[in-house]
Amino acid sequence: MTLVAAGCTGGGSGQQISSSQPRVATYRCGEGGDIRVINTGSSVTVNAASGISEETGEPEMARYELVAAPPNQRSRYGAEGLALVLEGREALWMRAGQAPLDCRR
Repeated sequence: MTLVAAGCTGGGSGQQISSSQPRVATYRCGEGGDIRVINTGSSVTVNAASGISEETGEPEMARYELVAAPPNQRSRYGAEGLALVLEGREALWMRAGQAPLDCRR
């Protein structure tokens, strides 16, 4: 019985949940590069490599705006052809036509 009580939390305490996401975070995605996520709760802005510049050979960055999907949660975001799933220190970044990237902060 004590074990069950220890697992319960109050809903109105105002404490930050340890698995909540920071407002700004950089995730390392291995060979796929890095993504930078700016999180406002109901939406995120993702800055990610969109390809390699033919002129410089350097990665080109793109900015994507994604909304919470469904709107009442704070871990899944999407827009046409794009999706981001945040869980603890991990992110799954998906773009249509490309392999998903497993990323960690």
